[in-house]
Amino acid sequence: MVFIDRENKKKQAKDLYYMYFILRYAPDIDIIMEEISCYKENKYFNNFIENLSSYFERISSPGPLLVEQENGPDAYIDDLRQDIFERFNTLRGLTPLEMNPVRA
Repeated sequence: MVFIDRENKKKQAKDLYYMYFILRYAPDIDIIMEEISCYKENKYFNNFIENLSSYFERISSPGPLLVEQENGPDAYIDDLRQDIFERFNTLRGLTPLEMNPVRA
């Protein structure tokens, strides 16, 4: 939750990538999102959402770029940066939860 306080961009990218990995691959993402929503009244959670908002305000913001670089090329998603942006916006509660299945 404190990725923004990490000492360098590489560690921030790694933290954000781990969150993206869960948002993308967790089979029970609906349950995870429901459990996360229980913390909405927590001050620390609100700080976390503010941090996410500053990093994922636009598709060209630092967050999607850091995660895209950490992830590397992806053969299964045509627009990786857009996918990253949408999944983090879901976490921020700004868009409906629509997780695309991953094709193997």
